[in-house]
Amino acid sequence: MSRRIPAQRPLAVAIAGFTLSAAVFAQEAPPPMERIEITGSLIKRIEAETALPVQVLTHEDIQRSAANTVEELLQTVTGAPSMGNLAAANTAGANNAGLSGVSLRGLGSNRTLLLINGRRIAPYGNTVDSVSVDVNSIPLAAIDRVEVLKDGASSIYGSEAIGGVINFIMRRDFRGIELSADHGETTEHGGNPTHASIVYGYGDMTRQRFNLSLIGSYEKQDALFGAQRAFADHGFNAANGNDTTSGNTFPANITWAAINGASRNPNVPNCAPSILDPLFTPDRCRFDPSPLVSLVPEAERLGLFGTARFAVTAELEVFAELSYAHNKQVFQIQPVPISDQFAIAATDPLLHDPRNPTAFPYIMPSTNPLFAVTGGSPLSTIVIHPGSPYYPTAYVQSQVGAGNPLPDILVRYRSFGTGPRSWVDVSEPKRGVVGVKGTVADWDYEASVLDSESRVAEQALGGIPEFSKIMPLLNSGNVNFWGPNTPQIAQELLATDFTDYAYKTKTSLRGVNAKVSRDVLALPGGALAAAVGAEFRQERFSFDPNPLMANGDIGSHYGGNNLPVDAQRNVEAAFGEVDAPVLKSVEADFSVRFDHYGGTGSRTNPKVSLRFQPVPQVLLRAAAGEGFRAPSLLETKFPMVVAVGANGVSDPVRCPITGSSTDCSTQFTDLSGGDSHLRPETSKNITAGIVLEPNQYMSLEVDWFRTLLKNTISQGLGDFFILNHLATYGNLVSRGPNNLVVNGQVIPNSGSITSINETFLNVGGTVVQGIDFNVKGRAPLNALGLGELGTLKVDWTGTLFSKFDVQNPDRSWTGYVGTVNPISALGPNGNGGVIPNFRDVTTLVWDYSSWEGVLIRYFQGNYVDLPSTLTGSQAIVGAYETYDIQGSYLGFKNLRLSLGIKNMFNRAPPYSNSGGQSSFQAGYDPSYGNPLGRLIYGKFTYSIK
Repeated sequence: MSRRIPAQRPLAVAIAGFTLSAAVFAQEAPPPMERIEITGSLIKRIEAETALPVQVLTHEDIQRSAANTVEELLQTVTGAPSMGNLAAANTAGANNAGLSGVSLRGLGSNRTLLLINGRRIAPYGNTVDSVSVDVNSIPLAAIDRVEVLKDGASSIYGSEAIGGVINFIMRRDFRGIELSADHGETTEHGGNPTHASIVYGYGDMTRQRFNLSLIGSYEKQDALFGAQRAFADHGFNAANGNDTTSGNTFPANITWAAINGASRNPNVPNCAPSILDPLFTPDRCRFDPSPLVSLVPEAERLGLFGTARFAVTAELEVFAELSYAHNKQVFQIQPVPISDQFAIAATDPLLHDPRNPTAFPYIMPSTNPLFAVTGGSPLSTIVIHPGSPYYPTAYVQSQVGAGNPLPDILVRYRSFGTGPRSWVDVSEPKRGVVGVKGTVADWDYEASVLDSESRVAEQALGGIPEFSKIMPLLNSGNVNFWGPNTPQIAQELLATDFTDYAYKTKTSLRGVNAKVSRDVLALPGGALAAAVGAEFRQERFSFDPNPLMANGDIGSHYGGNNLPVDAQRNVEAAFGEVDAPVLKSVEADFSVRFDHYGGTGSRTNPKVSLRFQPVPQVLLRAAAGEGFRAPSLLETKFPMVVAVGANGVSDPVRCPITGSSTDCSTQFTDLSGGDSHLRPETSKNITAGIVLEPNQYMSLEVDWFRTLLKNTISQGLGDFFILNHLATYGNLVSRGPNNLVVNGQVIPNSGSITSINETFLNVGGTVVQGIDFNVKGRAPLNALGLGELGTLKVDWTGTLFSKFDVQNPDRSWTGYVGTVNPISALGPNGNGGVIPNFRDVTTLVWDYSSWEGVLIRYFQGNYVDLPSTLTGSQAIVGAYETYDIQGSYLGFKNLRLSLGIKNMFNRAPPYSNSGGQSSFQAGYDPSYGNPLGRLIYGKFTYSIK
């Protein structure tokens, strides 16, 4: 939905082939025009098309979308592609604790500002992000409309408003009671959603001068696993040459010094529950994690939102907002891999056990033949000696030759003895606002106090062992890596599981905000209006890891050791805006904001916009401004820690020579942490557009946008990039003393990689450019000669990206439009996702008597896939098109009944190599593909007002 040009109220917008004459319909008198505050401005004005591109999702739009969560609703915003988004469905195995974020312009959820009724929300808070807000912390049932400003707005709101602003306008002034419930079932089973809500309101602001409203909602989402969808139950694709299976298996693969780290398996061809992968040589097993991974996590969400308004006098109102949510998400992924291919934190108690002063075999001495495979780094190494009752004597003897001594072997194990890894994330966001607003001497004023916080706790449920407990057991020689264990050993393996909280975080915003505005003087086009304001807030972020996480004794998706953080800072800001209707057809707006961030510095951001309406049916608009994002508390204060790097990375020095899995397509140890000297990210934003409304039944909006982001804050340069630019960045790579010897010659600086420096830094920039459009149309069908068949409405909205270029540290640029953003990439989003060339949503609504029918088409264009893991080939990922249909009956008093189908043709997401590379979910790109398939749902809403 778009706002109207005041000269004519648009009830529709033209679409190609949808042409009607305004003379066919009787003109309707416009309703009284109320002065309101629109997202992106401090000044109240008549609701109309402004100089800024604001998309509005109304309450009716929300109902027709049949979205179950705010995350699902915002996926309909075409200006928010999957690049930079954080969806609960694609976070299995990630460190974001179930955060769901939205990324306008693909610039990242930490560069999209989210507001509730124009005020900030406390960020979610996890081990990698202390800025992004969890959109699923907002109860969907409490939302009246969503205003999406698709332009930078730091001159009004300050930091983070680079990609744009999403303002959730909550329901208020409700009188009566409303009950609503819905349930859906997928036709292929799994992932079924359930939702219920209640809205209660009492009091009339006009007659009783008060209103109290309370909204409660409950959401439940059943889990969906890879094994339940044919397109996601395997991690290898022979046609594409892509394989995301693992060499850490059960039954376990083995290696020894003489074969230089190459894997073998004594159980071949009997690899179950692992597989004999047709894309690898048949002398080893491979493990396919895909069936065990949760494509959609099990989730439960309880939300409450309340408002209170009291009109003390005709010119003074006291208001309050209070919200609380309790959200729980359960994730599951494959059993943990344990082998010499994974690092152990230097602080792990396993390396400081007085009973094992040499820390063998975790730190391999250079005198041991296995040192050539493992190097000297601390690794989760498993060594089996020939004396073990489970040593595969016959197989190894056949490999080394009869009469030759049996070597110690390294075991590359998938820990089925501890079971699949699972954990639960519980978040509790709370928020309160108390304020006053009114008018004094022609000045409109508003002042408020905000207290917002978010608490997150992640607890392991099983399958995540403590290294200090499991590693001695695995190296005892008493564990069978190729068959069933004795009941005692099976019990001892399960006893190593960590089942406590892994970490807790708390983020908070506390502050005050005040602003005043008024008409100052008369201009030829109307009154010049001005507004000024000030804000003070305190931001705080704390991270409390379990002691075992702090010292790195639990691995899995937690990486290495993580140290506690408790940081805070004060933010002071002053801002102002002037809106000048220079002529009846020309309006200019100027805004500016000054922000001072404690410990970071200050920044002033201006913005100017123009609105030109030469005739009532035509509006031209343009805006240019600057924006910024202050370095977050996590980015500046997080201590230096040891972590596990990205998967699938190879050492260009050693891998071509050794071919060892320790050097090839593996994970290296990273050093990560904050930097107090980071500079703010800055941006320059430009938009220009046209709005056409030939009559009150048609309109067309087209807006061009361009954003230049500089000083991008990145967590390191990425292991892949550093290792492929060693001539420039070799100083960031630390190596062990085990230099390679080739033809009797020692190759200097060729020891095994011990760590890669990946601390936060400012690097490069990003240029985003494209076009947004919106086309609407509305027509009574009798005007088309179709009889009394009601009214047909059409809404077509889309985004065309023409540029998304990321600057590399060597000052070259890489374009990502129409491609997957690899998880190893630089720029604002090294977390996967797609910037499509084209993305659109088309909605048809048919109203007839007591019936309403809705058909929605979602479309995303094709794009170039990631290179396959084996051949490096890049295929084209096909376009993704789905249709939703909904029918509603409103013939019963106070009751609305709806029945619908999502993805009515049961379209599976197109195959993509990025599934399994950028996430554990294989076979499709979970950053935008919906694995549920066809879903049939029913909904009722009963209201008494």
